[in-house]
Amino acid sequence: MGESSFDAAEEARKVQHHPEFALVQNSNRNRLTPKLRQRYEIVRLFVKQQSISEVAKKKGVDRKTVRKWITRFLAQGIAGLADKPRTGRHSSIDEGLRQKIMETLAAPVPESYGLKTWQAKALANHLGLPYHPLLRYLKKGRH
Repeated sequence: MGESSFDAAEEARKVQHHPEFALVQNSNRNRLTPKLRQRYEIVRLFVKQQSISEVAKKKGVDRKTVRKWITRFLAQGIAGLADKPRTGRHSSIDEGLRQKIMETLAAPVPESYGLKTWQAKALANHLGLPYHPLLRYLKKGRH
């Protein structure tokens, strides 16, 4: 199903006249995450280009992705550009474990490990924690 230039132009006008478009237009790009920055830019470019295909090509994303962010912006405003909460398991690392991890990272690695600094696998084994949840925790930099 192709998009006619009239439909795209009309949709671009709707985006441009959305009550929150000025916020997207004038946002401080340095304070946005890379994902949000890209989504804001998709909305801005769509108003200028009035073509989903051109925006997709310029941003290096699929046309469906551009359509998704335009549709969500029109329906929900800026809130629609944010990630939706994901389902799945919650972290197995609670506050008590976070404290234990911090204390362990602050202490020297036992000589028997033969390491100068902690490595994720050694830390997981030392604390008796599953490796992957600990690795995700460390990568997110919450410590």
